[in-house]
Amino acid sequence: MDYRDYGTTGKKISVIGFGGMRYAEPRNIEAMAEITVAAAKLGINYFDTAPWYCDDKSEDILGTAVLEMKRQKLPHYISSKSGANTTDEFWKDLERSLRRLNVDAVDFYHCWGVNRPETFRTRNVNKVIEAFYTAKEQKLVRHIVASSHMSGQGIKDLMADGVFEGFTLGFCAINFPFRIEALHEAYQRQLGVVTMNPLGGGMIPDHPDRFGFIRTRLDQDIVEAAIHFILAHKEVTSALVGFRSVADVHAAVRAAESYVPIPETEISRIRTNIEGQFDELCTTCMYCDGCPQGIHVHRYMEAYNYYMLYGKDTDKFKDRMKWHWNDEDYAMLEKCTECGLCEEKCTQKLPIIDRLAHIREFLKK
Repeated sequence: MDYRDYGTTGKKISVIGFGGMRYAEPRNIEAMAEITVAAAKLGINYFDTAPWYCDDKSEDILGTAVLEMKRQKLPHYISSKSGANTTDEFWKDLERSLRRLNVDAVDFYHCWGVNRPETFRTRNVNKVIEAFYTAKEQKLVRHIVASSHMSGQGIKDLMADGVFEGFTLGFCAINFPFRIEALHEAYQRQLGVVTMNPLGGGMIPDHPDRFGFIRTRLDQDIVEAAIHFILAHKEVTSALVGFRSVADVHAAVRAAESYVPIPETEISRIRTNIEGQFDELCTTCMYCDGCPQGIHVHRYMEAYNYYMLYGKDTDKFKDRMKWHWNDEDYAMLEKCTECGLCEEKCTQKLPIIDRLAHIREFLKK
């Protein structure tokens, strides 16, 4: 297993991180903890969780695994999160996480779900950010970091505030144009970067033919190719993978161990050809943004990818909007005047107006 510096924290993080939001049987805490310990034995040392993951059992599972990792003296760094908007909520979140995780301090504590600039402003005004610093002074938190699904530019703006030592953000072969700016900025500022959804929320392995263009070697399977694409970016500290079994852990570790540096020419090939390979799929470049009615067009178009790829499954669309974009304000769609500005800006010339109308139609049903 390779390890990379997490910014200037002095900590070296495994290039594969353990994502604790996909446990197959969250109520079987002991069995799920065994998967987590197995990952530690294979060299993974970064373990990410949060309240409410896996029926609110993820922190309990990781906490059970922590006791065993301590007993076996397996290196581990723990990451958890608080989406609190008040200081009272923050301290309740932190106290609960410390208790569940069986730790004296959370190594990487996230200001969770900073998905809009106003979210950060609200938490700052309400002194939640100040509470993060107080917790660090009290040695209850070792590093203050953030998670965000904003665009690259939005995350760059957060970096400019100088509050966070690192970021967890979505980045994969599908959406890299959407966030590559944030990676470049993080590298310049020497910040850690942990990437979520390296497999595109399962979209890449579920459609290996569609995404075969990301392979750089004939002997690569699609999971390897997706992980190798992320590791080829020096800005990335660790790729966070959600595991459901020990077999999943072994597959990801093999992918990390089989990685060899990818020539820049190959990375450029993937970058320059991605739009052509995607055909009717949205690459989330965000050029369609700027709707006069305030509709976040790119979110609907990105989620529509899931509707198309999974057999016109509306639940896939709604899950993507809810869990990835944290957005269920579908009433906004009714404000569309079909002015066509988004289609004019779209580099892929997608039928955005028709798709928005279709989304309105199936949501009503």
